Amino acid sequence: MPRRHWLANAMALSAAAYLPACSKPTPLLRVGSIVFPSYELMFLARELQMLDPKQIRLVELQANTDTLRALASGQLEAAALTLDEMMSARADGVDLRAVLVLDVSDGADVVVGRPGVSLDHLRGKRIGVEDGAMGAIMLSALLATTQLTVHDVIKVPSTLERSVEIYQKGRVDAIVTAEPWATQLQKLGATRLFDSKSIPGRIVDVL
Repeated sequence: MPRRHWLANAMALSAAAYLPACSKPTPLLRVGSIVFPSYELMFLARELQMLDPKQIRLVELQANTDTLRALASGQLEAAALTLDEMMSARADGVDLRAVLVLDVSDGADVVVGRPGVSLDHLRGKRIGVEDGAMGAIMLSALLATTQLTVHDVIKVPSTLERSVEIYQKGRVDAIVTAEPWATQLQKLGATRLFDSKSIPGRIVDVL
């Protein structure tokens, strides 16, 4: 079965599990997602008219922190998140469960630095990072690799979609980001310092 058909069918089954078995009008399943390569197949399925708009609405958000807030406030019924973000939300009382594994990160989550910044010279540097599970995992792994602690660097609040903007404004020396922003930053001269290939199986995206 082609992958896009498989995804559409999987989302339909997920929606079916959510819907009550009765003759009442079908409630809308709102699915939140940031712009991210692993999540784009959902939007492709919508563009190919493989999703019933009366049953499933895809909601594009700016950051996973926005997605988590929307889930907690009842504005979404489902979302694409990292497994750690889902578990963090569950710990905060949001009733979530994974129904589909979307991918396992193998280099798509990245820390890039300005020219001249290296793993050996991160002490005292400003590192942009989103206040969420993926950012925490990547920063923790980066610091462990360099034998530093969070107190040895300066954390600068960031989001994935603002990575390029924050870098261009000179607010950071390095930044935790992901594709497609990592490639955009490298075109601006940033160098790849660390990525999720160094922590295999640690970052998993789920629906």
